[in-house]
Amino acid sequence: MVLAVTLVAGIPGAGPQIAGIVGAATFQPPIGSGAWSTISGTNLAATSRTWTSLEIVNGVLPTELDGVSVTIGGYPASVSYISPAQLNIQVPTEAAQGTPVPLLVTAPQGTVSTFVTIQPIAPGLFSADGKHAVAQHADYSLVGAIGQYPGSTPAHPGETILLYGTGFGPTTPPVRAGLVVAQPVSMIAPPSFRIGGQPAAVSYAGVIAAGLYQFNVTIPSGLVDGDV
Repeated sequence: MVLAVTLVAGIPGAGPQIAGIVGAATFQPPIGSGAWSTISGTNLAATSRTWTSLEIVNGVLPTELDGVSVTIGGYPASVSYISPAQLNIQVPTEAAQGTPVPLLVTAPQGTVSTFVTIQPIAPGLFSADGKHAVAQHADYSLVGAIGQYPGSTPAHPGETILLYGTGFGPTTPPVRAGLVVAQPVSMIAPPSFRIGGQPAAVSYAGVIAAGLYQFNVTIPSGLVDGDV
């Protein structure tokens, strides 16, 4: 990967550097259209914070935080989190797919650019620890072993739980990146799930917030206690 770097005048080595660009749920490439993605590197920002509700104006998500912005294929990306080592962005749905397009990071310390290839689908389920999927019961309490998370309890066979991911592909109607999602939008082709090696029924699959998919999945019967 060839990078072009612009340094802040008079501060050698202070310019931003990109180390990698991955899916925010999988922490692996590729990145998907409209999906949340993570840029890692150094000197990517001078501060560390997430966006605030005041920065979401008229249903439009912020594309700049504290002087940090990102464009992909010439289109601005929504920026939800910044730090010197990491940026979390939503890939613009307008950016071309299947071919390398320029990605430009602008920070107070300077700019850096590279090329990325966007896929139409790059699915990943969010995980709290890299092993266990983020899941909720129907009452929105956390699924997990007792004490694993605050208030967490295990799921049970026959129970419908909620799973969350990004990059799972098109919905009907389409959802454009960078905008608040006012109401859930269903997927065109819902994914299939297997839990513990058994097919799991999916009663809902769709986008519930910008770049965020929810899946209502029923735990198959006959599974043993513990992680599956």
